[in-house]
Amino acid sequence: MTPEEETELQAIGNEVTAALQSPWEPRCVATAFATHMGGDVSFTMQMWIDLELFRSPLLQGLLPESFDEAKANADAFGLEPATAEDAVIVMHVLRDTIQRAFDMALPMEPPSADDATALDQSADGFGQWLPLYAFLVGQAAMSPSEAKAMEVGEAYALMAAIRRNQGWHATGTAYALRGIEIAEDAP
Repeated sequence: MTPEEETELQAIGNEVTAALQSPWEPRCVATAFATHMGGDVSFTMQMWIDLELFRSPLLQGLLPESFDEAKANADAFGLEPATAEDAVIVMHVLRDTIQRAFDMALPMEPPSADDATALDQSADGFGQWLPLYAFLVGQAAMSPSEAKAMEVGEAYALMAAIRRNQGWHATGTAYALRGIEIAEDAP
């Protein structure tokens, strides 16, 4: 290992240690629950359901292929792009907003994996938004309208926090470490 690589690795280690010992909430959690300042667009559960209904490409990180399709996607957010150029800008903002919300999903395992029934969730037919919506209504005790109005990033963070309080542990990258850039060529 070169001295430069060693210095970089030590800096990353210090950043990880500081993030794990910080008294502050992880930035990604604060961002998910923050009021949207500066004109950020909201992505609620209801918007996800509406986009899913017409199989929006935004839900897969893709952009609509036509101006009419872009207008339909923008409509789910209460936006009305006037020109094709406006639609392109709006679609990029919406795609990024949706991706930030989906990035809040945190894989979790129950406290005792031996007692849990292993389910093939990819084959159960529920999709992704319905289990999260069911969690909000069934476990977080929200009304259906409250659940539909909740920001998707907030919903994922709330689910992870409730599971943590129940003794589950994270199996994905912890929130405290998500803002740390780690070089891909690091050992």
